[in-house]
Amino acid sequence: MPLLSAYQPGKKVLVVNVFFHLEAVMKRFLGIVLGLTAAVALTAAVSAAPAAAPQVHKVSFTFADPVLVGTQTLPAGKYKLECMMVDGQEVMIFKSEKGVEITRIPCTPKDLTEKVKISQYSGMMKEGKLQLRSVRIGGEQIEHVLNPAS
Repeated sequence: MPLLSAYQPGKKVLVVNVFFHLEAVMKRFLGIVLGLTAAVALTAAVSAAPAAAPQVHKVSFTFADPVLVGTQTLPAGKYKLECMMVDGQEVMIFKSEKGVEITRIPCTPKDLTEKVKISQYSGMMKEGKLQLRSVRIGGEQIEHVLNPAS
């Protein structure tokens, strides 16, 4: 029933209905304002959160023969490789199967045109041993080029 049609001279029905209507509008408005305030506060809290941990690229390889990594020869065996940022420079860290660091070498990430399907490494023969030149980790779109001279 419209509010104006309920008006009857000398009765306060219209005023009461208007106040109930205004109260409902104010409650709705207050709910919207509080919701928006909470959304803004949550957005500010999320943006003020600390930056994500540095990304570490990991892969394991088993070498059937000794390999050269920089100037160091690693005996045949299983190794865990991790590429991460250390002091502002990308570094490939070679660890034993038990997680003990053996050596590290600077590397340069090189963008690829598509994601790597299977983890792989490449190199060239030097002194009868394979000298690692690059590592590609499955699922990434980066080739980690090792920099032995650095």
